[in-house]
Amino acid sequence: MARFDGAEPHCVGLTDLVTEQDGSSMAAGFMQWDNAFFPWTLNYDEIDMVLEGELHVRHEGETMIAKAGDVMFIPKGSSIEFGTPTVRALSVRRLACELAIRMNDFITRNVAQSESYAQRRIGNPSAR
Repeated sequence: MARFDGAEPHCVGLTDLVTEQDGSSMAAGFMQWDNAFFPWTLNYDEIDMVLEGELHVRHEGETMIAKAGDVMFIPKGSSIEFGTPTVRALSVRRLACELAIRMNDFITRNVAQSESYAQRRIGNPSAR
């Protein structure tokens, strides 16, 4: 498992299953933590399903605890503190990734070009 930025070394591990490199606007992976507590700001929507142990999420002084079988939604822009004595979880994230932005730009450009082409054909009957 890869190291998780913001946590002490060897406390949090991540294994990505799907990422933007797969052409997806979502990402998913497994997390395994042992005695780790650290602040985190999410720039994506995240859903975590606890497989074993407990996942603690503190936000504005309130701590929510998810246990095995529980599912937790954390909205984009949340500044939280993640923590746990020990947990294994599946994490699914909706990314505001560069791929989605590039796809939107591509579609916008092509629609503009298609409209321009259609206008030229409509405005110039001999172009048919």
